[in-house]
This record gives sequence, structure tokens and C-alpha cells, in this order.
Amino acid sequence: MASTTLRASGANPVAQQLIRRARLELDAADASTDPAMRFLHAHMAAIRGASAVLALGAVVPRRRGRLRSVWEQLADAGQEWGAWAARFEAGAQIRAAIDADRIGDLDATVADDAVWAADEFVAQVAAAARAAGLASSVRAGAIAS
Repeated sequence: MASTTLRASGANPVAQQLIRRARLELDAADASTDPAMRFLHAHMAAIRGASAVLALGAVVPRRRGRLRSVWEQLADAGQEWGAWAARFEAGAQIRAAIDADRIGDLDATVADDAVWAADEFVAQVAAAARAAGLASSVRAGAIAS
């Protein structure tokens, strides 16, 4: 598995916007009482978080052929993202079943667990974005000296 290499991009506006949108999805999950909607919002928050990691410029080996899911790309972005990618990829089937209205009552603990995981993941992504911005400002300061 490749290790993560983030480009020094300062305050990456695309990543920051994706993190804000992920947090809005988490707010919507917290506000909902319907377990299926809580799960959907949590999963969308995770998708936006994974997209932010990729927007930060994680160097991912290019493979020719089929399109790859955000979870596959996240797993390739570094060891620290692999467990998250596997966790949320497993939830993609539940999300698809909810979207297709093929799921009955979703257990509230499944939704609560998804919200907790998405919240932890988005916090880790935000920390990575801050670290990438800090690294960029330190390099810029060294160059200006």
C-alpha cells in the first residue's frame, strides 16, 4: 500500500469546502431521528471527507482501466486511511439499499455507529488538512527567509 504524500497546498479551498459540507451532513445526521436518514447523512459525510483527502493531493498510483470508487482511492492514499476506506465501503451496500427503498427499518445502533465513525473520520481529515496547510506555511516561511 502506498504511503500518503500530501502536496503542500496551504489552505486548499476545495478540501476545506468538502470538510465544511461533511460537517453539515453530520449536523443533519444529528438532527434526524430516522435511523435510515442518519445513516445516509453519515455516509455522505464520509464520502465528502474521503473526497477532501483526495483533494489535498494525496498521491495515488494511477491505474488504467475501470473507474474506482472513492473508497478504493482512499485506501491507496495511505495506511492511515485504509481502515476507514474498508469500513465505509462496507456501508455502501446499506446506503444503496436505503436509496433504492429496499431496506426496512434500519437498526438505530447501526445508524449511531455510522454517525460516530463518520464524525471521527471527518475530524481526522480536518487534522490532515490543517497539517498540510501548516507544512505549506512553514515551507513558504523558509523560502522567504
